[in-house]
Amino acid sequence: MIIKSYTDSIGKQINEIMRKKGLSRYRVSKDLGIAQESLLGLLKGGANPRWETIKKALNSLGYEIRLVEQKRRRS
Repeated sequence: MIIKSYTDSIGKQINEIMRKKGLSRYRVSKDLGIAQESLLGLLKGGANPRWETIKKALNSLGYEIRLVEQKRRRS
């Protein structure tokens, strides 16, 4: 999965992964050991989640974040 621009929030991507896997917010929040409200804040994209929370959520869903160097644009 590639996030193509800053407007594509990580929370929305995590929500989509959960939907595809048929996982409820309740189940994922229990697996992560966080309140459902905290997970909902992450999924809506309006929150400012801790980096550890994002990594933990992605890891529990079988995903990771990779930084890839951008291709240089020709002028």
